[in-house]
Amino acid sequence: MSDTSGSASSTKSALHQLLSPDGYYTYLSIPKPNNTTYKTSFSSSTDDKKNDVDTDKIRKNYRRLSLRHHPDRPGGDAESFRVLARAKKVLTSPKLRSQYELLGLDLMDDDETKPDEGTPSKEKKGGKGDGGEEEEEKAESVMSQIASAALATILQVCIRTVMMGAVSVVLSRFMITVAGCLCFLIYISYQIYSVPAGAETVINSKKQYVILGLTGFGVVCMYRGRCSESFYLFWLGEILAMSTFSYNSIAGATAITTNPPPIVIGGITVACCIISFVLRGRFWRYGLVVGMELGCALITVLVFPVLEMILEELINEKLRKVGDKIRSHAVRMSQLEERSKR
Repeated sequence: MSDTSGSASSTKSALHQLLSPDGYYTYLSIPKPNNTTYKTSFSSSTDDKKNDVDTDKIRKNYRRLSLRHHPDRPGGDAESFRVLARAKKVLTSPKLRSQYELLGLDLMDDDETKPDEGTPSKEKKGGKGDGGEEEEEKAESVMSQIASAALATILQVCIRTVMMGAVSVVLSRFMITVAGCLCFLIYISYQIYSVPAGAETVINSKKQYVILGLTGFGVVCMYRGRCSESFYLFWLGEILAMSTFSYNSIAGATAITTNPPPIVIGGITVACCIISFVLRGRFWRYGLVVGMELGCALITVLVFPVLEMILEELINEKLRKVGDKIRSHAVRMSQLEERSKR
């Protein structure tokens, strides 16, 4: 009976130490780095070496303690064994360890850690049995996702600007290119007509017929405007081609299946009127717009990583302050517990 109560008390003490602030270091007898240089995006390789721990000692102490807490051994406990395996995984992973050191608590412990069964053979082969590196690659920051979405949008706009510039500057200049463009639009119309009929398909087909017809009429107007040197006729054709092109691009990107509100169509038309009035089918103006869009893409590539580093540093600074308060609170609670036992 006394052996059972003693093992239960030992298990409780082990869990208490592991789950207390900085308990992974304490229970595995690993000296915690004294410096306050935490691994962030600003950290250099020199800082990483100063903030490093002895991973061989971590694995050695883990093997010794895992034999004591293994569920198949007398006095072992599955929960203590799991938390111990999680402690080894965190301390041997630089990224997880840096996150753990901010608060002194493992907030990422989701009770799904799979401890090594018996001898950690994967560690002997290369030290990659903890799976920490895989976990580091899974998570992608919100800023990275925003940057990727912004960059993809800018590049799509740039590609569409190049395509519109090709129609306005090249295709509408010569009769043979205009005829080829019309033949291509007729071919697309035939492909749409060949789609099996359905209620929704018929509605979308009529919409596409209107878009293709206005696009072809716009190309013809631009060609006639160039031939007759009529600015307003060319402007009308560029407005039609740009409006239908923009509407079709937005509808394809957002998967619009119903007719958009009139205010949306009106907004697209007004914007295209202003843009086409400025561009006027000039090659250098389209080139200037494309250059500005590529500049925005370059700024996105350069600025977002800096913003991500600044945001990460601000969050880490807040977490450090919270971690210090948690540690001081744990010390006070430990002192009060010792006083109550006396």
